[in-house]
Amino acid sequence: MINKTEGLIAAPFTPLGADGRLNLDVVASYASKLHQDGVVGAFICGTTGEGMSLT
Repeated sequence: MINKTEGLIAAPFTPLGADGRLNLDVVASYASKLHQDGVVGAFICGTTGEGMSLT
């Protein structure tokens, strides 16, 4: 079975602190804001090369 995704999918920023570490404290509030704005999905670490930087 194939599920078709419909709606807005965001490419959110990766929250980093001044020391370059992930700032996970802001993730929940940011996800909530995206949801309130009608976002149905997120493309994590996929837009500016964060995936390569964070591995």
